[in-house]
Amino acid sequence: MDYKIREIKDSEYSVLSDFLYEAIFIPKGMEKPSKSIIEQPELQVYIADFGKADDWCLVAEVKDELHTEQILQEIDNNEVCPSGYSVEINLKKISESMQATPSLIYVSDCTLFVGNSKKNTLESALWLKNVREGYTRAAILESGIAFNCNLLVSKRNQERFGNDIKAENNRLTIETQFEIITDKNVMTKCKCRAYCNYQNNNGVITWKSDKPMVFFYGHELKKNDEISVL
Repeated sequence: MDYKIREIKDSEYSVLSDFLYEAIFIPKGMEKPSKSIIEQPELQVYIADFGKADDWCLVAEVKDELHTEQILQEIDNNEVCPSGYSVEINLKKISESMQATPSLIYVSDCTLFVGNSKKNTLESALWLKNVREGYTRAAILESGIAFNCNLLVSKRNQERFGNDIKAENNRLTIETQFEIITDKNVMTKCKCRAYCNYQNNNGVITWKSDKPMVFFYGHELKKNDEISVL
């Protein structure tokens, strides 16, 4: 794990509410309280108006350490021991002036296409849906946020897909539909489309897109009881 300890930045003060909530002691057997509990005056004293001269907070910045709790499975795949892929998505900050921090992620659908760029034909495709309902925490990085998900596919389809993806003139396209929730309970619906290029780094084969496109599908304010966190 690659990490460093540093002072919190002004643009990150919004995550203090998450820190405060996670610090609440919950005795064994008791249900976790609603996040609205941190709005009580006796708890707000710890974070309200943070940033004064005598306020000090350290954070651990972790790189390349992503949760893999977003699990998508190929439609109609019922194999007990399927094969799989891992997809990692990094989203950069749009503006340093943002007053909310993206912290939760839910990936509903992912589709992988292999097309022949010369023939303009579709060679292979995999359609996957999330196997669970619920949000997981995204990794908050200095440049933005990052998350990944595991894709479970049948061994037969993975072999066929793997052969097509390696063929000359074929190109991989990945489309992912997901929701992001900030610490202010604002949910944003997005779709990411990435045209990926083949890379071989000392025998480790990856497909990477340098300029993925993200499409915006609207905002929605969520209540605490509408947000299920895994």
